[in-house]
Amino acid sequence: MILNKKCDPFRKNPSLDQLKIKTGKNERAIREAVKNLMRQRLLKWDKKKNKWIV
Repeated sequence: MILNKKCDPFRKNPSLDQLKIKTGKNERAIREAVKNLMRQRLLKWDKKKNKWIV
C-alpha cells in the first residue's frame, strides 16, 4: 500500500494541523513546546530547505 506523504501525520516534518491531531494539544501549547526546544538548541529551522533540523 502506498501512502501519500501529505496524508501521513507521522512523517518527520508534520504541519501544525497534523500535530494538533496527533498530540491533542492546541496551537499555543505546540508553539510553546517548539520555542522551548529551540531555546534548548534541540530543534532548529533551516530557512533554505524549509525543514526542521533535529
